[in-house]
Amino acid sequence: MPIKKRPRIAPTDSWQQLALLVEDPEQRAYEVMRTCVLFGQSPAERARQTGVPARSLYRMVERFDQLGMASLFVPANETPRRGPSLSPALRQLIVDRKAEYPALHLRELAQMCYVKEGRRPSPGTIQRVLADGPTPAPPSWICIARAGGSARLPPTWSAAGSRSIGRCVGGSRRGWSASTTSRGRPNAPPARRPSG
Repeated sequence: MPIKKRPRIAPTDSWQQLALLVEDPEQRAYEVMRTCVLFGQSPAERARQTGVPARSLYRMVERFDQLGMASLFVPANETPRRGPSLSPALRQLIVDRKAEYPALHLRELAQMCYVKEGRRPSPGTIQRVLADGPTPAPPSWICIARAGGSARLPPTWSAAGSRSIGRCVGGSRRGWSASTTSRGRPNAPPARRPSG
């Protein structure tokens, strides 16, 4: 790679002139703190000259003393990126339950996680999992219905309120199938609770 042609300029310590010549952020950071590091100038005094906040300049000089030139190339606020904070099984649980029951609130999903693994994730974590987590697995009753087996509704659903689910698994319009079960007994509608 050819060397960049630069105009010949007289050396200067004036920050206004240096600021015009510096292009890279790393070089700019070094030029801001150079007089503090090399000549012992006070960071507060250099902050007044350069317009950089004094506290930031103190931190830059401190990082330079600890890390040397490497401090110029690693941002101070950069933290190592962690992997997913929840186990893959817990992430899958969140996505599956929300797909099965869209009305679930984030706190209810957090409670399910607590029961499963003893850990209650924050609502923000659950929202991130729902936004970019794994794809939801189809519920087991749909898999059975697609395979041609006898499918039953999940025990938490009432037959009267699951007309569309009943049709999905091959039931009648009332939510239960009038055919026989695998044991040869006819399916009966659920018993009604006495009102009163």
